[in-house]
Amino acid sequence: MTTKDYLKQLARFESLIERKKNEVTRLDIMAHSIKSPTYDPNKVQSSLEGDKLSSTVVMLIEAEKQVRSLMDLYLQKRQYIISQIDSIPDHTSYIILYDKYVEHKSNCEIAYNLKYSERWVKKAHAKAIKEFETLYGEEYLDNPTIFS
Repeated sequence: MTTKDYLKQLARFESLIERKKNEVTRLDIMAHSIKSPTYDPNKVQSSLEGDKLSSTVVMLIEAEKQVRSLMDLYLQKRQYIISQIDSIPDHTSYIILYDKYVEHKSNCEIAYNLKYSERWVKKAHAKAIKEFETLYGEEYLDNPTIFS
């Protein structure tokens, strides 16, 4: 895994959690839209679909568990990566890494805030990445997975 991939984990977690939350919402809507069965003695049930409501509720509960589990993992990873960024000795490198990977700001936004050109920010970002990699690279460079 590259240093950029390692730092981009926060954004990946956030989008994954957002998608899982959307799935929970979809399942919740489905569970609430399933009509209760009407019992008419003259009608004969012709299919054995099972209880749609209970299976949807089970899927909903499982999806909610996944969201909670992802949130826990995300919060731990976020706190850890922020602590690593916080320990960067160069203040400008710290600002660039924090703004880019925690606040998800573009190079243009960072340049505007720092009152430098985008080109300067790109060069400073490359320097900050190397600085971060020097400090923490052995933890993640040989790790092929993001979610560890």
